[in-house]
Amino acid sequence: MNELIPIGNTIIAVADDEYVSAYQSGYLTYKLDYGKKTLSDMDIYNFFASVIPSVRNSGRYNAGFVTGWIAALTEVDISLNHKHIHAMHTAQSSECIRQCKRLYKKACSVHEKHRNNKRSSGASSAAVRAAYAATLVV
Repeated sequence: MNELIPIGNTIIAVADDEYVSAYQSGYLTYKLDYGKKTLSDMDIYNFFASVIPSVRNSGRYNAGFVTGWIAALTEVDISLNHKHIHAMHTAQSSECIRQCKRLYKKACSVHEKHRNNKRSSGASSAAVRAAYAATLVV
């Protein structure tokens, strides 16, 4: 009888305990040893390079172990996603505020410059408005 293991958007039908045990070991290994770390591509590469060719266990065991590790790696942790989204939103909001302040300062300085030029040169208000509007385009 096959045991059904849900992984992400699919279900794996497993025929024996060796694969299931290895899957559980790989899953727990990720959660305990890697779960709270930021991994680099080399960390992941080195993990696979050490597990897949291992002769200590059967190929079936290694496949189950890697599958469990990947399942834990790709498991959605809502709290981490919330922190990541919040950090991105904060960074984007800060950048937006910086850009708005910079544009506002630029517009004010250009407006003041045009106002002074208008006084000294008698330029028409339409020309001043057009020059001012051109500075607002990013």
